[in-house]
Amino acid sequence: MPRLFIGTFLSQQDQQRLSVLPKQNEHLQSQWERRTRWVKPSKLHITWLFLGEVDEELVPKVGAALHRTLYERRTMQQESDKGDVIVEFNQPEVWPNSRKARLIVVASKPVAKNVEALARRIRTNLIPFYSEETELEHNQEFKPHVTLMRLDRRVDRPGDRHAMHRIEASVNPKKIDALENLLPIRLTVEQVCLIESNVAGDEYRILDIAKLADSES
Repeated sequence: MPRLFIGTFLSQQDQQRLSVLPKQNEHLQSQWERRTRWVKPSKLHITWLFLGEVDEELVPKVGAALHRTLYERRTMQQESDKGDVIVEFNQPEVWPNSRKARLIVVASKPVAKNVEALARRIRTNLIPFYSEETELEHNQEFKPHVTLMRLDRRVDRPGDRHAMHRIEASVNPKKIDALENLLPIRLTVEQVCLIESNVAGDEYRILDIAKLADSES
């Protein structure tokens, strides 16, 4: 079954700006004592909703529901929907925490009302296609972010085999050279995509695109 999520990619300009980070931060792998895996610039995105595995025959219906969601947003616009949907990513963070780091993200804080409203519409209208994974996400607070890097668990060094307790090196995203100069990243949301991802999460395929503007055909 295809593994799906709803997302919006960063602009090509911002993808290009962020592409300089891996080469300027090769030292982080040894400093943090973890293998660092940067997200490819072309894959940098905000996730509105992770659906997980969906039956192949339901994929067109998911796309139709996404188009209907944005159509309803335009035609029955509420106060919280007005204005351009702009997500400003301004806060580097390590998830879940500095000692058990798995992701380096740039979060959006505070979250604009129309950004929250768009996420709420998408999450609500696509409930019929939820998996168990999605149900868990739906009950959590929406935290818009862009994932920059994934970190693997630390590989044991020879001396660690005899240690009673292994202390993980702390990960501080502020140590990423040049990142501060690239922030904030402002994403003007003009379209929302239905995207298929492989299990590893490193290959994406856009299956459908729904636009926020009235020019949608």
